[in-house]
Amino acid sequence: NSSKLSTFKLNEFLKILNAVNKFIEVGEAFSSSNTTPLRNSIKQRSLAYFSNYHSEKLENIATMLENEMWQRCPVPKNFSIYDIKEFQILSSSTGWSLGTVASEASSILQKFSDLVYDWHKNPFYLPLKSKFNTEEYNNNDNNSKSNGSLINSENRKITQSDQLSSDEEENPELLQDTIDEDSDPNQTMNNKDNFKEDDQAPLVTLISVNLAGYLGQYMHMMRVLKSISLEVFNGLTQIFIYYVLAVNSLFGEPPMPIPLASLTPARNTHIKSILTHLREQFQQPLNSQSSDSRLSRLSIERRNELEQNLANKLRLPKPSQHTEILSSGTFFGLKERSVATESFVFLSNVLIKIRAELKTALPKSAEQHFDNFFKNCIEPLPNLQNWMYRSLGAYLLNIDRNIQSIINVRWDSITKTNLEISSYVDEIIREFELLEARINIFTNERSINKFAKDEIIEATLKLCMEILIEGYSKLKKCTPEIRNKIQNDFRVLKERLERIVKFKPLPDIDNVEQYTKSWTLTETELYNWIKEKKTITKYSSKQLNGLITTYNFQRKDVKDALVNYIEELT
Repeated sequence: NSSKLSTFKLNEFLKILNAVNKFIEVGEAFSSSNTTPLRNSIKQRSLAYFSNYHSEKLENIATMLENEMWQRCPVPKNFSIYDIKEFQILSSSTGWSLGTVASEASSILQKFSDLVYDWHKNPFYLPLKSKFNTEEYNNNDNNSKSNGSLINSENRKITQSDQLSSDEEENPELLQDTIDEDSDPNQTMNNKDNFKEDDQAPLVTLISVNLAGYLGQYMHMMRVLKSISLEVFNGLTQIFIYYVLAVNSLFGEPPMPIPLASLTPARNTHIKSILTHLREQFQQPLNSQSSDSRLSRLSIERRNELEQNLANKLRLPKPSQHTEILSSGTFFGLKERSVATESFVFLSNVLIKIRAELKTALPKSAEQHFDNFFKNCIEPLPNLQNWMYRSLGAYLLNIDRNIQSIINVRWDSITKTNLEISSYVDEIIREFELLEARINIFTNERSINKFAKDEIIEATLKLCMEILIEGYSKLKKCTPEIRNKIQNDFRVLKERLERIVKFKPLPDIDNVEQYTKSWTLTETELYNWIKEKKTITKYSSKQLNGLITTYNFQRKDVKDALVNYIEELT
């Protein structure tokens, strides 16, 4: 009865399923009967059980997200997925041998003969040939709804001597590595003796470590529940995507000082495409093998309808009252944003590490669907990571004020001898000095690591370069004196930024240099430069139009041709 099976804990269900599958194999070996109807029935019940189990997992994740503080979870410097229970078998020398029970049928038949001499033996019991144990799934409601750790408290890896042979009883030591439901779920992660924060240790949240354990559980379930491995895989992708969308909703989509799309619309479009793929994948039925991007071809009305359906299906978290991500007092939640961003990168790396294991558990017919998930949802995530830090940079740099400061320079009064440094240079320098000082404090107190620091600085520097280009593109004219003034300002800004952030060369500095030097090109050179593909990807149409407006054209036909070309692009 499916309704009664739904009350079973996962490890109990898997034990029953394992015994039934072995019974079928023995029956086939004895009678050569057609077991297709029985197998189909088992598949339907397995799917019903998994669907209910997966729904509960998503609900538990929603609860954890609502309570997440987005603080760094202390882990050792060399922390990896092999320190998490569900993945420890991957680090063993013999690998993971849990698979189909078909190869075990002959062993079971042999054990039937032993019953003549010992009726206490169970012919359907075969110890697993790996350290993996279904007891690890014995998570009760209280444990699964908590922020409990799934990390092995001993923080050790499996050796070959830990493996179980096919004719041995269960190793008592194995039971010690199972999740202890009676222990404090946060005890392991909060034990500073076991987990010392380190500047080089990965940035992870407590919930991301737990979700990594969930991914490991689903990986094992794909091998045990082979008849519904596709459905389990799709459930696994939903868990991962749920977390990414939750992080993005909190830290990637709050109102910006000005829309970042106004600076680089091409980048904004790319990020929207990534999020569309993620949302579409999440909404697919568990048995779906769809690999095309349907949302990209739908009408705006239909797309909005699907987005609303997603909003109803997902319980995306709201900023916690304890997490001030829009306040300058907390530096716009720099610590929380960094930890959240790096934590979904950590989970994506988990999936990359177990990619081969996942693929071997799927039927051949699902390989294209599998590959498309990694292509559309995993490989582009570094771009989303950069976007998250760029969103932070939009708060750290006052975009509106800096652009306006460039425009407000008294460019008309510039002379060959008047080359004083403009006020916007000093303003930008002060902002980066404050950023460097504050981020060093966070790094020294181990709230973030050096990698996150460098990512934040780099993303903010890139945004600074875009601000300069945006400001220069709004000038009304550009005389030789103004060009000299701009180049002198930029030279001083470059030298002072390099001393502050210790980045050399500064990222995307070439984009500013190429833009300011374009005023010195001949008309033919300017025409060819603008029509290059890399040019139209680096600069917005408004920025190119601003360049054309301030350029001193001698031939009207060249100017008109460029104006028409840019209009066609938009």
